[in-house]
Amino acid sequence: MLDIMRFQFRQLIRKKIVYAITLLIFAVLFMIMFFSGSAEEPVTKASEFAPNMLSVFIGCAALAAGSLVGMVCGDDMSDKTINHEIMAGRSRAASYLGRVIPVLIAAPIVALIVYGAPFLLYGALYGWGDTLSVSAVVTRCLLAMLPMLRLCAFMAMLTFIVKNGLITVTAAMAPSFITIGLAMGAAQSSAVFGKLMERPWLISVADLAYYGSFDSWYTYDLNMTMFYTFYTAIPAGSIAMTAILSLAMTAVYLVIGYHYFHFDDMD
Repeated sequence: MLDIMRFQFRQLIRKKIVYAITLLIFAVLFMIMFFSGSAEEPVTKASEFAPNMLSVFIGCAALAAGSLVGMVCGDDMSDKTINHEIMAGRSRAASYLGRVIPVLIAAPIVALIVYGAPFLLYGALYGWGDTLSVSAVVTRCLLAMLPMLRLCAFMAMLTFIVKNGLITVTAAMAPSFITIGLAMGAAQSSAVFGKLMERPWLISVADLAYYGSFDSWYTYDLNMTMFYTFYTAIPAGSIAMTAILSLAMTAVYLVIGYHYFHFDDMD
């Protein structure tokens, strides 16, 4: 199994498509900030984008993570490489874990780069500002990796069920759009979504939107200028539930995926 894992990591490092997808989404997100912020006078600071854009960026990063899962777990099914491994005497557990473990390490890291690096680059160019502290944004970016891990495990399970990485890449668009929709206020129009956002840890996409959103209130000065104040603290109970359910559901998805793969007829 270890040699399969090493091979998958080498493949990830050498695959140009991995860099292309990561850089493309990163560039699009950064350019959104660049064109909308640098043209303002005074220039919009990086922290001013975070309250409105972090959840959207996380949703876009979910597409990059899902694409990576589809490639790692699905490519060897398309060209029958995984069949040859099993015929050569490899156990199905080794073939399964040798692909799932590397992608569950790499995909959340790639997602973190996609949704976090644009803020760092823009902040380095134009300043961070004082709307939100760096630690508040970094903390939420790191915590979002837990539901992202859970989502990647679900995508891996899906890949081993459908045996097609392209379907997984396409299916990755759904959680991306749902996360963006929740982040942009779609939950307000639905009682079901509203209840869901009260307990976001129940579903990974809601949890992603939760960690990319900030509670806020506003006041006015004598000139009726609006000033926003953002509440950045995260309840310890929410963090605990996110960690517990993310790790538990990741394990459940991996067990389901392996169960299906173990008894599947490899045609």
